[in-house]
Amino acid sequence: PTSPSPRFPRHRALPFPPAQVAGVRDSIAVAHYLLTNLSAAERAAARRQSQSCGSRLKDVPVPPHLPAVGSARFLSSGLRPASRRRIAFFFAGNVPDSTLPGFDARTDADLGAEAYSEGVRQLVWKHLRSAAGFRVVPRSATYADDWADAKVCLAPMGVGWGIRLLWAVAAGCVPLMASSRVAPWFDRALPWEQMAILGVPKQDLQRLPTTLAALPDGALEQKQRALWRFRMLVLWPPAGGLAYHVTLYEVCLRAAGLARRRGAVWGWDCAQLLPPSAVEEFPEVLQSPASPTARAFGARRDWGGTTGRHRDR
Repeated sequence: PTSPSPRFPRHRALPFPPAQVAGVRDSIAVAHYLLTNLSAAERAAARRQSQSCGSRLKDVPVPPHLPAVGSARFLSSGLRPASRRRIAFFFAGNVPDSTLPGFDARTDADLGAEAYSEGVRQLVWKHLRSAAGFRVVPRSATYADDWADAKVCLAPMGVGWGIRLLWAVAAGCVPLMASSRVAPWFDRALPWEQMAILGVPKQDLQRLPTTLAALPDGALEQKQRALWRFRMLVLWPPAGGLAYHVTLYEVCLRAAGLARRRGAVWGWDCAQLLPPSAVEEFPEVLQSPASPTARAFGARRDWGGTTGRHRDR
């Protein structure tokens, strides 16, 4: 059975994936974790096994609220240019079984098949914890400072893309998002291809030092500028962010798409759900679906999945 949320009594807390609950199957779900970045074959297999978790056509992946990253001090430290950061790559966090004998002897295929973080933490720990310029540790006494002193930060999948993606965005540290079946937040509005290193296949993580060294001059700086520009869109109102309004906006976009596919006339201007100042500040990503310059509205973008490539389709 469902139960009302104590903080939002008009919302419902669901113990099962929305697609499996008859009463809300056709509703728009808003969640941190949506397993919608699937190939056609993967979607068919998920349906056969009753393991679908979200619909790529209608559901909205949203960021969590993390008070620590919204402080004025942390956001200010995140404005440090990449050229003044000393850490080439940063990750601090739990890596299951990494202290057990024989961990490094496990094959990459074995580690990559782990459900926890899709094996990404495990592979990074095995191959990169001793790489020059990399800071890969189980914990750090200078955790917040490390984010603001790193150029690239691992954002492994957790419950959705987890809190580390939010730390990275707020810190101005270019997120590395390994290839995943999980949809990134606000994937219809935000230009993640500009803000992050996307879709790195797990088998290529061991070559990350070479990959980063081979990036074109200015590539990280360009992504960092995009992070600075768009980071307030994933922060919630206590930090002065616009995530609440963007959530409403993305729900509206999904509803407009559903209406069109059913042959109905859509009469709402989704941009009216946003503060006028936000539409003026971010015209390239926050627009009405009826706008002639709207950014790929209704198109589903592939963020890597099992292919490691990004494409519009």
